[in-house]
Amino acid sequence: MFGGTVDGSDQGIVFQKAVNKGKVPFSGIVLTALIAVFFIVLCSQFNSPIFPLLLLVFWICNYVIWAIFIKYIMDPYYLENKKFYSNQSDFLTTKRFEIVETFLYGTWHRIRFLSGTLLLIPTTILSITNWGDSLFSSHDKKTLCVSVLILVFVLIFELWIWYFRLKRKFSLTTLTEIIEQNDDNSQDID
Repeated sequence: MFGGTVDGSDQGIVFQKAVNKGKVPFSGIVLTALIAVFFIVLCSQFNSPIFPLLLLVFWICNYVIWAIFIKYIMDPYYLENKKFYSNQSDFLTTKRFEIVETFLYGTWHRIRFLSGTLLLIPTTILSITNWGDSLFSSHDKKTLCVSVLILVFVLIFELWIWYFRLKRKFSLTTLTEIIEQNDDNSQDID
């Protein structure tokens, strides 16, 4: 949830026009509530052998909800702002929009979700089938392996999205400082 707040804050700084008078549409609230419900169900099964399966379902649902959010909620907002920025002649101002655009619509999202799915499928199979029994001398070692794979999943895919969030944040901050400095310098000249 904190990540979504950071994302919205950066978009609010760059986007000049807001759809729905700047209020979160009801559909956005519903999608957020769906993710929260899925997450609660997921957490309630933390010690269950089906946890990796629920994590995989949560991951896929998260992707589908993200895709719906982008297509039906963000697109009108984005297209209005793209129109606004396409009429701008200032390279740095336009570049700020492109940074947010890349974060929202970049292929990195799809690659991240696909990679996560490819890691969770064997983790799930290992957890809920007897497939891995011959690989491990005890059930505890199999459970440990599944736990480590889940930890690796969480670390990789949370770090991945935070890398892109921080990259966007630092890029926007730097460009904003340059733009403000240029504005101050041009006022000093006048």
